[in-house]
Amino acid sequence: MKAMNKNGFFSKSILLLSVAFLSSCAQKGSNIVFTYKPGVDLEKSAASSLVYHDFFYQSQGHRMDSLPSKGDFNVVVIPVNFNDYKFDDSSLMDLDAAFNSKKPKYYESLTSFYEKSSFGNVSFNATILDPYETNQTVYEFVNSTTSRNQIGTRLLRTAITKYKEAEVDFKPFDQDENGLIDAVYLVYAAPDYLSEEFSKYSLSDEAKSILWAFVSWDNTIGANKNSPNACSFVWASKDFMYKGVKKGEGVDSHTFIHETGHLFGLADYYNYSRDNKSYTDNNYKFTDPVGGLDMMDCNILDHNMWSKYALGWVEPYLITKDMSFPLDVEINSANEGDLLIIPSYYDEPNGTAFDEFMMVELYSPSGLNAVDSSSSHYLSYPRGYYIPGVKISHVDSRMAHYTSSANYEFGVDVTNKEFLKLSTGQNSFFRIAASNTSRSSLYPETYKPGANLIHLMEANGKFTFRNENYANEESPYYQKMFYANNGTLFQAEEDRYLFNMEKFKDFFVEHDEKGKALFNNGKEFGYAIKINGIKQTENGYKCSLTIERD
Repeated sequence: MKAMNKNGFFSKSILLLSVAFLSSCAQKGSNIVFTYKPGVDLEKSAASSLVYHDFFYQSQGHRMDSLPSKGDFNVVVIPVNFNDYKFDDSSLMDLDAAFNSKKPKYYESLTSFYEKSSFGNVSFNATILDPYETNQTVYEFVNSTTSRNQIGTRLLRTAITKYKEAEVDFKPFDQDENGLIDAVYLVYAAPDYLSEEFSKYSLSDEAKSILWAFVSWDNTIGANKNSPNACSFVWASKDFMYKGVKKGEGVDSHTFIHETGHLFGLADYYNYSRDNKSYTDNNYKFTDPVGGLDMMDCNILDHNMWSKYALGWVEPYLITKDMSFPLDVEINSANEGDLLIIPSYYDEPNGTAFDEFMMVELYSPSGLNAVDSSSSHYLSYPRGYYIPGVKISHVDSRMAHYTSSANYEFGVDVTNKEFLKLSTGQNSFFRIAASNTSRSSLYPETYKPGANLIHLMEANGKFTFRNENYANEESPYYQKMFYANNGTLFQAEEDRYLFNMEKFKDFFVEHDEKGKALFNNGKEFGYAIKINGIKQTENGYKCSLTIERD
């Protein structure tokens, strides 16, 4: 979880004008005529049975667990008290509402969000246990170790042992019956380190990281099917429940929802290299590949459609080279579960979410996007897109197989789950090769930094999500970063209607000898994508696209 810089926002009257403009058929001063075209009927491809949960445990060297991506989950919430900060009856009720409310006042609860975001594939029921007493002040607690993971796992083990002694049965909290509790949320009563209450303390960077929000794992605990142990846990302040909402108007679950994405296996989509002073690649240090506006980036809006595809919640429309081009297609908004996957014309898709392709989804400022598109969220996070528009992303989620802690084989065939049998020990495991943190991407030496897991294209073809001049002391990087906004979305208007590799060559790290942009796998994309129009429907929005050979 990260703090962001504040973006301005505009009145609702602009939203209405923008929607009307999106529906127009032509634009003055342009030779381009935009006409909404009916599309051919495409059938959704059967979603691969391969999802994050299948390889996440192996991907971390047999030391971590993840939530299954489908099912009804009983999860454990442990309020953590300090001598100087404790939960009272009111905050315990708020905690229950943040996790379990079916009719939340301000924002979605954890339960209501994931039921909607997963299209009914996930259901949560959180049990709020009696508070755990640390018998320390918060200042004593954060200074009792130099490792935030150590302090979290130590408290987790001690707390679970205490509850077991009190005859709490944790079997109902192990849905996949692997001997590990599916999810534990440690919600501490103290404020986070940004609060005024901690301004009087001289906190180390490590102490500050403890008084924040994160997910971690007790990677040395053993499984116990008769009395499940705790491995995966969220650590977060109760005050995150109140960051984005006025007192008495409800509670805010953004942080718990974001951290739960990690429990499913999803990575942060922002770039950790931004905050690492030792990483000095001028071109890629401060790149934010999805522009901030995503639940796994700035904790806002819904999960993007690749996240849902990787978790098995949606099935895609798949473009293949045996179709007739130019091809006119229509898709509904992502709120209705539609996404379009376009692999390279010169490559055979492997039929899973773990491949390289362009992804097209139609964003709508409604549903789970409504609150964050109406205003800026807490902690000065940017405002979400507040008009409908098309998002086009380059995804490279191909798999690598580690055969030792330092060596790996790139380009694993994942067309079926047989490849998972190749994992034979702690140092033989699988993980997605690319990362939105450049220094973490596992590419052969011939690949350049910046080969991201998911990279949102900016409709005008200008790459503004990165800052190449971060070393300029007169202009700190955080003042020069750009985050996605309405103009990032593709529209049926000149300069924003077209995606092809020539226009977007700066967004790709591989090029041929003539400078033509290529996929990370070295193949040409081979298509152009044109936006013909967006129209409002009874259930939301629909967009018309033309896909041409390029």
